[in-house]
Amino acid sequence: MSIKDLVESSPGVAVTRARRLVAPPRWDTAVAVLGLLVVLALGATTDNFFTVANLRTIVTSASIVGIAALGATVILVVGGMVSMATAAAASLAAIVFVGTLDSSFAVAVVTTFAVVGGLYALLGWLIGAWAVNPIIVTIAAASLVQGLVLVTTDGALVTTSSSSLDVLNRRVGTIPVSVFAFGVLAVTLHLSLTSTRWGRRIFLVGENREAARVAGLRLGRVVASAFLVAGILTAIAGMFLGAITTNASLEVGGNLTFDAVAAALVGGASVAGGRGSALRTLAGALAVATVSDLLLLRGFDSGAQICVKGLVVLLAVVIVHLRSGEGRRA
Repeated sequence: MSIKDLVESSPGVAVTRARRLVAPPRWDTAVAVLGLLVVLALGATTDNFFTVANLRTIVTSASIVGIAALGATVILVVGGMVSMATAAAASLAAIVFVGTLDSSFAVAVVTTFAVVGGLYALLGWLIGAWAVNPIIVTIAAASLVQGLVLVTTDGALVTTSSSSLDVLNRRVGTIPVSVFAFGVLAVTLHLSLTSTRWGRRIFLVGENREAARVAGLRLGRVVASAFLVAGILTAIAGMFLGAITTNASLEVGGNLTFDAVAAALVGGASVAGGRGSALRTLAGALAVATVSDLLLLRGFDSGAQICVKGLVVLLAVVIVHLRSGEGRRA
């Protein structure tokens, strides 16, 4: 049997997928349904929650966070890692995109992908090939990005006079193009993870690194490819942020690091690696955006919102951990 056949027919991957297909609904499904009912009940008693304008606000907010969360999902799947550089990388993407937009839209997009994607690929290679701690290396990368941007821009806003920003600010009907981009990217990533050799390798490395090494996979390349995809997705999120604000600075990324990881974890991605779904991350991003919107409409301050989101993420992590434990006992 060739290495390719071994990867594609890995028992760990095959058994995991079979379990996901045939497993009956369990207690965690009941918890998710209960959570949905609680949100619906609170929404029904909150002014302006069930309005077209507010629902549009929720999906718009979820789309940009969700695009970055898709990148976080790939990183979690390949090895239970998180990038602490998401907000900095998105800010860098916005700065590069807005700063090069006067050349042309195509040049700005390609340059942004090259810079942010290249940075992430390098981080992935260091983590995969040299077993560098992902938390430390991504924090270092975020600090490096912030320092370079401050030196280059002297802390000033990066602006553009180009009308090409309108490409990312367009609406289809009343729905921003970012929402459609999020949907297309989620479906594309889902198919890539579940129906391609690359996706099978990502899951194999995340589920069992030693088995992947025995199968002949070069961990550095696989992890670097996962980070490259995450970098491109983060760059797309950053470009949308730059287009919305019409300028760029280090502040444009905001809380994107936490929100992206939160959406991925609420969507069921495992901190242990080997488990995650782009479509469930889509649902997770919508859930996080809905909770944030609900708290905002009910008058909670930013501190309370962060606390509640933290509790939601903690609950999601505990549920995924318990599910994994049940799967191992089975």
